Parts: sequence; C-alpha cells; structure tokens
Amino acid sequence: YMNTVILIGRISTDPELRYLPESGVTKTNFSIAINSKNKKKENIVNFFRVETWGKLAESTSKNLEKGRLICLRGSLKNEDWTDESGVKRSVTKIIASNIEYLDYKKSNDTNKDPFTVN
Repeated sequence: YMNTVILIGRISTDPELRYLPESGVTKTNFSIAINSKNKKKENIVNFFRVETWGKLAESTSKNLEKGRLICLRGSLKNEDWTDESGVKRSVTKIIASNIEYLDYKKSNDTNKDPFTVN
C-alpha cells in the first residue's frame, strides 16, 4: 500500500521546535494552508498539521516561518486520544520527509536560491 502525500502551500504557523526528553531527538510542528476550490468554484483554504523529525526538524525551525511557500512530501498519520473530559478526539497529521522551499526568506538572508531539505 502507498501512503504518500505531496502538497504545495504556505506555512500558517511558525514551526515550533522541541527536543524529546528521553532521546533528545528533535521534532517540529507547524501548519500549512492549501488553497483550493469547492464545487461552486469558491475559494477555500484547508489547514493541515505537519510534523518533522531529526535534521529536517532542525532545518525547518531555522529556515521556515509563517507565510513561506513550500512543497512538502510525506505520509499521513492518524492519532486518536481521549481528552481530560472523556471526549474522544482524532487528528490526521502529515509526517514530512522532504521540504522544498519555493520562495525566498523574507529577512536579509544572502542566500537567494530556493533549496531542498531531506
């Protein structure tokens, strides 16, 4: 079976870098906004949660910020849990394995070329 997703969109939340306490592995979480049209051809925006790990997480936290245009490749992961109130919750996340920057960083960065991070 294949579990692959490729999306192009803008980062809608700044990546949040975390270190897992037991292993020290790095992880980032952020959201991506994808524009599309519904059946009535009206513009709609879908937001998806994205997770990156290891070196990709470190690069993501350093180089990406809200508003940047990216292409990401990854896989879908469902997570289910019960919250403190006893309500069952679920979320579908994208676990990114590759991110390509499709625009330039807004700061005074001297690097003018988009690049890919694996």
